[in-house]
Amino acid sequence: NSKDMYNEYKNVRGDIALIKSTLRTIQATDQVCSTFGVHRDLSTVQQLYKDGDLAFFANLGVLQQPVSTSQKGSYRKLNSKTALFAHNTQQEEINSVDIYDDTAGRGILGRMA
Repeated sequence: NSKDMYNEYKNVRGDIALIKSTLRTIQATDQVCSTFGVHRDLSTVQQLYKDGDLAFFANLGVLQQPVSTSQKGSYRKLNSKTALFAHNTQQEEINSVDIYDDTAGRGILGRMA
């Protein structure tokens, strides 16, 4: 596939979107688009990916169910066990990616191993 998703990214990120011409390119296969971009300061990340020593995990999160914009900010409406809009809580949650606490302390990569 060769779908260019930069404009979609730019629309979502608005004024804080990285400028396309400044991105380091990463070629990929079997993805929505065949070229990705990473920040210009991430040359090591670019090289690790090229060497096959790095993988990206997209759309990783701790939602228990889909959330609509009308529910945003109301934890009762979300029926969530975690504070979805608190940066500190999300950092803790993403380290384990175990919203139901089924395998506490192992994290997602530990469960994949």
